Amino acid sequence: MEIDLLSEEFVPPSLPFRENEIKEIKRKIEKFEEFGKFSDLLIFGISGSGKTASIKLLSQEIKTKMIYINCWNYNDSLSIFQKILENFSQILPKRGISKEEILERLAEVNKKFGKYILVLDEIDKVKDLNDLLYFLTRESKNVFLIMISNSKDFLLNLDQRVLSSLNLESIEFKKYSLEQLKEIAKYRLKLLKVDAEEGVTFLLANESFKRNSDVRVILKLIRLALEKMLEENEKILRVSHIKKVIRNLDNNEKIEDERLKKILEIVRNSEKITTSEVYEILKKEYKISKRTFNYLVKKLVEGKKVKLVRAKGIRGCKYYITLI
Repeated sequence: MEIDLLSEEFVPPSLPFRENEIKEIKRKIEKFEEFGKFSDLLIFGISGSGKTASIKLLSQEIKTKMIYINCWNYNDSLSIFQKILENFSQILPKRGISKEEILERLAEVNKKFGKYILVLDEIDKVKDLNDLLYFLTRESKNVFLIMISNSKDFLLNLDQRVLSSLNLESIEFKKYSLEQLKEIAKYRLKLLKVDAEEGVTFLLANESFKRNSDVRVILKLIRLALEKMLEENEKILRVSHIKKVIRNLDNNEKIEDERLKKILEIVRNSEKITTSEVYEILKKEYKISKRTFNYLVKKLVEGKKVKLVRAKGIRGCKYYITLI
């Protein structure tokens, strides 16, 4: 049993029920490899639906260079451009260089290197997304851009100059059914070489299904349940192990729900408020980190409870948060 097989970074040998989506993405990549860029690609769908895993699985098969960037970690155009240059072994001086020089270097790399694929995961987290996409669509004709997001909503905040340059196709990753989640749970247990009592896969699938069919719930529950199994010196994963960790998960979610309700209450009682202002209010009551707050807001956006609108005219990159 290798517990690392349950990490979100691990890419399994195959992704059940995502074969068609993977084939379609691969077909578009092969078209780009042979003929050049006809369009860019948006992959969207709820969290835990296999979007990122599908891309990482494909990266092991294709010949063209692929650069993957998670925009949670690199959330502005400058850091993204720097990351691209690093992938081409461009050494940037410690003193730093201007954005203009970075753009010049990037333009040179694009001309010199030829075709490559740029994957921007969680693209809606980029602060200056209009500037980023404007450069990529105008100056990177040999770059196939694959954007990954939970929804298409971020497109509503793009400038017209960007939309007119962006020739976009999209592929939706739809929610897994309960039966599909059962098979996924069974497949993951098989990879781990763990014997499970009858009823375990249903419990795992059902909890994932209740939580918007997020496969990561299955992985988390298996990991926690295996700890219980080992603590009790058992050789088989039992229903009782799963039930114990579900109870702990439910308690954690009660705390989370309380915070989500508080955010909605703050927004409801405010005529116009930014996410930063909401965070400052919430922090006084719950002492949460900015990362936790961002996760909660993300969950509300995914659940279509709130929407974020870029606050134009305010210094820096800020977003108003409003109810839907």
